[in-house]
Amino acid sequence: MQLQRSCRRIFSVAAAVLLGSISATQAQVTVLLDTFDRANSLDIDASSAGMSGLVAPVVYNERSDAALAGNDGLTNIEMNRLHLADGPNASVMHPNVNFVSSVTTSLSVSVDLISNDGAADASDRWVGFGFGATQAEAEGAVYDNNATGGSWKGHQNGTTAGSGFADFFVAWERDLSATADNTGRISVYRNGIRDTIFDNGGSFYTIGDTLKVDLSFTDFNAGTTVTANVSYGGNLLGTEMFAWDNSDANYIGISARQDLAGWTVDNLRIEADAFVIEEPAVPTLTVHRGTGNITFENTTGSPITLLGYTIQTAAGALDTSAWNRIDNLDANDAWEQLTADGNPKHDLSEATLGTGYTVEARGNAGSSIDFGNVWINSPA
Repeated sequence: MQLQRSCRRIFSVAAAVLLGSISATQAQVTVLLDTFDRANSLDIDASSAGMSGLVAPVVYNERSDAALAGNDGLTNIEMNRLHLADGPNASVMHPNVNFVSSVTTSLSVSVDLISNDGAADASDRWVGFGFGATQAEAEGAVYDNNATGGSWKGHQNGTTAGSGFADFFVAWERDLSATADNTGRISVYRNGIRDTIFDNGGSFYTIGDTLKVDLSFTDFNAGTTVTANVSYGGNLLGTEMFAWDNSDANYIGISARQDLAGWTVDNLRIEADAFVIEEPAVPTLTVHRGTGNITFENTTGSPITLLGYTIQTAAGALDTSAWNRIDNLDANDAWEQLTADGNPKHDLSEATLGTGYTVEARGNAGSSIDFGNVWINSPA
């Protein structure tokens, strides 16, 4: 079946990797490890050297570098490390991967925070990462620290609900109570609200260690509770709870703000208890050999708009008199039958110049089309 269809672009992988579940006592699966051990470059994925793991190599979306004219060096590779906010603005980036798998019930992300190289000494200077973004949110992320919506972390005041889209964001921040430039606090944000601050009892944390979040959950459905263990330098700071805002949406992003020399980080590591790189679901066409019924079903998670289709058979024939055309279903468009009446036929085709017929996502009413008992078994 040949389809002309419009649907949201999704990340695809050339081959499926099938893995069995891994018990908690076994080593974690490395989904992505980027050591950034590659040549100096303003384009951080110009080379895939240093990348490994199931989804490697990856392409990074360097949102701020592309959107800010003259700031294409804000995010760069230098001396085998990643430099963020390396200029007069913020870095906003993410691997172009949706970190969702049907077999995953735990996921951990860590980054080595090497140094604070910038000159600005204020609490609105940070480096961190967040979870739970949709593709649209990640690709449309803004870099304005004062934005009231559309950024990973959220507004710098930490009190503007909805200013950040990450379901959970953890940041190492400068704190004006911490006098040294290399000391600060670790804050947790949920959709733009800063609701937890770890400051080591007022002694703060010295940059130069690993910031890590371990997540555990039952699935990636919207509303599912997620337990997050936040640690720094191998020490557990606290256990937090949040919920996924959207189903099957877990783009992971990094953002940072400083000025001049920015931040130096290393070794982005994403691990899971188990992970399957699944081929994107595709529509299916089912032929019942007993009745001759042909049914089209949208098994994807997004609606599909059909502008035309062709059903072909190399063995057997197709009965146009039993054909239930989309023209009989679509109340908004006129569909042109491209197959002449009469039997037997080896193809059934129709198309429209209108807006198209929407086949809803799996699990919803209108997610399938019954074309009728049109297939003729030959020989019978």
